[in-house]
Amino acid sequence: MKLSKSLVILVAALIGSFSFADEKPTAIYLLIGQSNRAGRAALDEADKDPIEGVLMLNDKGEWETASNPLNRYSTVRKEIKMQRMGPGYGFAKAMRFLQPEEIIGLVVNAKGGSSVREWQPDQTFFKEAVKRTKVALETSGAELKGIVWHQGEADAGMEEYLEKLKVVVDTLRSELDAEGVPFIAGQICETEERPAYAGFNERLTGISDVIENSDYVVAGDLSVFDGVHFDPASQRLLGVRYAERMAANLRKDKSE
Repeated sequence: MKLSKSLVILVAALIGSFSFADEKPTAIYLLIGQSNRAGRAALDEADKDPIEGVLMLNDKGEWETASNPLNRYSTVRKEIKMQRMGPGYGFAKAMRFLQPEEIIGLVVNAKGGSSVREWQPDQTFFKEAVKRTKVALETSGAELKGIVWHQGEADAGMEEYLEKLKVVVDTLRSELDAEGVPFIAGQICETEERPAYAGFNERLTGISDVIENSDYVVAGDLSVFDGVHFDPASQRLLGVRYAERMAANLRKDKSE
């Protein structure tokens, strides 16, 4: 029986959707932190399009095509209307460009306003991040390739920040059976109104001296729309910087 052109198109679309539904990530990345990680920048219509080759873990423990806002399935987030553009968008698109052979899987579980103290191993935010990442690993069969951390506005004046962060990183790696997995942190925007931010950024430059296989991205030069949160263009650029540092650290691991 000869199928009509419209029916052929419909069948092809259905086949395509079924095959994609069965697709699993080959590389998992955990994205955690506070409000700039969750994303507070406005979303343009183009930013709402699905990200080709990138999946995200949803609230049912299943994989779906990634699209903004990426933090909407966080189990610790603030209200949904506050979830907008974060650096995860630029990160995911850039990682796909840098590693086109990989299907990227994102576990995004950020909470605005959170301190590094609230991310310690005995705290809810840490436990939820571990819980969701374990589901991601089990349902995909892939490895955790990296942890992307953006947090610090709440702790800009904390002298012992890196030591507290080291506890988080070491325990995450242990709990997720990912010893030595790259950990990339980000600076925060320096403003005249918040001079402590510059001190935080300077402190973060020493992260690799405290935490093994870690790195940081520069963000003090980016723009904010309210004195704290990066604007859309800055969030996109910050995400690309995260991807470049992550890819560089992954290449370094392979060469050693």
